[in-house]
Amino acid sequence: MGSSQPSACDTLFRHLREKGEISEVDIWERKMLAWQQGESGLASYLGRQLGSHWQEARDAKARLQGDYSAITRVPNCIGPECRGSGALFAAAMHGFTRADTEAAMEAWRKVAPYLTFDGEHRHAIEEDLAFYSLVRNIDNNRGWVDDILPRVGTARVLELRVRHALTSRDWTGALRWIEAMPDETRDNSRWQYWKARAHEQLGDSERAQVAYARAADGRNFFAFAASDRLNRPYSLNLERNGFDEAYRQEVASGRPCSV
Repeated sequence: MGSSQPSACDTLFRHLREKGEISEVDIWERKMLAWQQGESGLASYLGRQLGSHWQEARDAKARLQGDYSAITRVPNCIGPECRGSGALFAAAMHGFTRADTEAAMEAWRKVAPYLTFDGEHRHAIEEDLAFYSLVRNIDNNRGWVDDILPRVGTARVLELRVRHALTSRDWTGALRWIEAMPDETRDNSRWQYWKARAHEQLGDSERAQVAYARAADGRNFFAFAASDRLNRPYSLNLERNGFDEAYRQEVASGRPCSV
């Protein structure tokens, strides 16, 4: 939750802080989300809720806000017991990756081995770097992207990676990354069609036919293209609605239809 909440919530939040149900780590993480989302007023307000032992963390955030490249020079351990590190680095890398993906990648390679946090923050940083490296077609980052995709590959990143493979006519690579997609994405007619094309190009007509048949079950461009490849009618899945005599009489009489 990185955006301002209604003032009516202030009493509730104060009560939760007093009871210890909202910790200073929670406040810090929300402050980092507010910074990431450009909510500078909220970020400043939340900073005032933190004790003096968060001063070094506040200083690091202020330094990064003025210069993302300082991410290689701020302390690796942020906050008590380093519990603020993940949120700070994730928020800073979010901005850095969008501002200069190549420089962000270079910086991340330098600092990542020395950071103790894992989980959602590291995943968010690396997934973002992979996505923007592909969007911006940064060839120097491609090897790194391919190495981490099995770990952080989301549907949006894997779709981009497959598109790059198809553009370069790397049919083996296209199959590799299609197979790595989440089931729901991979089963879409678009990717079943390209899976079939890849098998076809690699001389495996049997697997190509299976993938074309799966693709053809849909009702979209790629499903129809697959049907053409199989030389079979389109699967239009037309829905037939039935109307009873009472409904016909109601329509004929001009009375409003009941719901």
